[in-house]
Amino acid sequence: MKLNAVIKIQIQQIISHEELKVLTLLYQPLLGSIPYTLYLTLYTLSNLETGISKEYMQKELLDMLNIKSKEHINSRNKLEALGLLVVFQDGDEYIYSLKPPMTAKEFLNDTIFGSYLQDQIGENQMKNLISEFRLSAIDLLKYENITKSFNEVYEVKHLELLNTGNHLRGSSKNNGMKIVNDKFQYDKFLELIPNRLKRAHLFNPVVKSNIEKVAYIYQFTNEDMYEVYTNSSAKGELPSDEKLRLQANLYYQNVYGAQKPEIIEKKESPDEQLEQIEITDIIKMYSKRDNIAIDLDTVVAFAQRNDADPDLLKYIVLRTIKLKEGFLPNYSYLEKVLNTFQNKGITTASEAITYFNQLESDYDLNKPKSSKRTKKYETDWLDDYINSL
Repeated sequence: MKLNAVIKIQIQQIISHEELKVLTLLYQPLLGSIPYTLYLTLYTLSNLETGISKEYMQKELLDMLNIKSKEHINSRNKLEALGLLVVFQDGDEYIYSLKPPMTAKEFLNDTIFGSYLQDQIGENQMKNLISEFRLSAIDLLKYENITKSFNEVYEVKHLELLNTGNHLRGSSKNNGMKIVNDKFQYDKFLELIPNRLKRAHLFNPVVKSNIEKVAYIYQFTNEDMYEVYTNSSAKGELPSDEKLRLQANLYYQNVYGAQKPEIIEKKESPDEQLEQIEITDIIKMYSKRDNIAIDLDTVVAFAQRNDADPDLLKYIVLRTIKLKEGFLPNYSYLEKVLNTFQNKGITTASEAITYFNQLESDYDLNKPKSSKRTKKYETDWLDDYINSL
């Protein structure tokens, strides 16, 4: 995302104190402080009267938050993943559409959100949080409901239907996150259910969503989920959420020998990380030459004169300056490395990384047991270098 990219913020409703409490106590442990601050900043910059803010430059947003572009993208992605932000793009123009948080009840009863939060903060803290949102129960059985209905108070003689359109401020239900699970297809799952057990609730969107979430969190296949569902619903009745989760946990323990899979944040691949940095940043960070302008001229020329994958060129510069301990060789050296790669059919950074990892693996398998290397190659050095950038 370029620094001069244009961002507009869309919002459909004013966030209530209760929603802010949910955002702070329930979402923030999953988001982290920077994504949480990003959400509040976007909300503050939005226009509550018109629903769409004025234009902001990407650089303005970064300066307000005092973060780098990569931190912004990572934080934005977390908001998207947790269903708090929808992003639309047209070239270098972006619409950030903020969604309100779920209610505490929706969040804590959600199969994925509830489980993930408990994994992050532990059972004791989870109990404390639940108590923050618990209402005092009143036994209404001994009372008579004497509430008047509309038609008991009003008489309708003539009423013309009002057509307002859809663009009004107000609560729009947060349906949680978007889930893509390649292992599970609901239609295929339904085909496995015998006709004698098929009931109308299986075609209810809420039931479908809950089954899909259970399948996702345990990474179940259609066949796995069939076993879990039939164990939860012996006669085709609608299983409760608790029963479905219990059977999913028991099935997972029986098949995989563990309580349940852990939800962790995905790490970017090295080539995805390379995409987000500039080739000159590598020199500014790691060159030990007294006059780094020489190295800057070298890498700029290397990038401009070679019609190759830009990330491959960055990888060559990054790997070379690492191996040369901060002293980048001349242009001819870099070009020779590139030609060597191309002669081997290596055209992307991902292929180059795989190639070197394979070389290292083959060396470790074939080296004599008594031999010792003066420098140990660490397969995660690229992650460390890029993260420090």
